[in-house]
Amino acid sequence: MKRLFVRPYVAVLGSYFSRAKLPLSRMVDRTRPRSTTLNLPQFASVEDLAEWMQDHLRWRMDRLRGLLDVFPSLEHVAWQLKHKGVVEDDCDGLAFVAARGALQIADFPGDVYVVTMVLDPGKLPVDRAAHVICVFRRQSKWYVVSNGKIDARQYASFRDAVTQNEYSYGHEIKFLEARDANLERVGLPDR
Repeated sequence: MKRLFVRPYVAVLGSYFSRAKLPLSRMVDRTRPRSTTLNLPQFASVEDLAEWMQDHLRWRMDRLRGLLDVFPSLEHVAWQLKHKGVVEDDCDGLAFVAARGALQIADFPGDVYVVTMVLDPGKLPVDRAAHVICVFRRQSKWYVVSNGKIDARQYASFRDAVTQNEYSYGHEIKFLEARDANLERVGLPDR
């Protein structure tokens, strides 16, 4: 019975992530408080970024117990930092903020990705089948940020980072999408 559920589940989620999530995010963000400028501190190293994220990023489920899954705007992130001192969001919002910070330390701006993946929901609890991470390259090594924490391991390639991180290791990835640090869809890197 579970196997019959997998293909439609992945198709619906993939379609939402690819086509509807960003427009819905922009609509929802119009109702959220905003500040005009996001001023992240200067990061000189992966350790600097990791330390800042530990103090300033907190995982929190999206509205409606995750059914309204949206990216925050930079202005809403700026408002949270200014008024609360922390950014509270779920995996996609935290991956987006991590990507903005990683832009400062990545080898090239094009080496920073917000990666959405769906694993096989027939082999995982449905609420754990979809996840968003930040993947970036620094000094020719790839790093993964998941829920605001940098994975201690370094990876040789983008593919290794996506398939061998703590979340996806040992699971079949049914859907994979990469966006840049501005949330524009980009192709998957082949390095």
